[in-house]
Amino acid sequence: YLDSAAEYGADWRPWFGVVRVQTKDFTDFHEIYDCEKAYDRALRRMSKEDRAALAERYVPSMESIVSEKRAEAEVLSAKDKAEREESRPALQKEYASSLKKAAILTALFVLFAVAGGVLAAFISAVPGMQILILAIVCGVAALVLLFVAAWALKRYVSARVALSANGRENTTASGKKAAEAIAYAELVRSVIDDFKAEN
Repeated sequence: YLDSAAEYGADWRPWFGVVRVQTKDFTDFHEIYDCEKAYDRALRRMSKEDRAALAERYVPSMESIVSEKRAEAEVLSAKDKAEREESRPALQKEYASSLKKAAILTALFVLFAVAGGVLAAFISAVPGMQILILAIVCGVAALVLLFVAAWALKRYVSARVALSANGRENTTASGKKAAEAIAYAELVRSVIDDFKAEN
């Protein structure tokens, strides 16, 4: 077909042949973008009568593909909704728990950091080593709590993102497949519209 198109580039048939091969005679549209130029050239060159004849031949089967994909998307979307609803209580529980832990650990970090700073200011004013020891203990505790609080905040952010994603459609594996099915149906519908369009 490509050889024929090189020799008879003004004819739509070789270009259309390339598209037929790439789409398995308009039954599989996953690779249609690989022959986009041939597709455009074929449509531009064919007459209104040729396009009508091709529409009569191919549109019914493409309409069936659209219907099948939309039905598949509806089933997968329902599954996506059910899966999200089932997992939501656990995500809400994890979110609340992580928020509580992050708040407590952050508050403890601030408390020990402030205490260490205040005690450090009185080291030279108070005789003995008690203030120094307490200041060191508070400083070390604050440093440890800094890392623990950072970890807790990371868990909180992850839990918040997961809960937010749970509220959106097509975020589960089933939902992503539903979105793919819808996109495929829209792609085939666009080809149908091209076949039905007037020159």
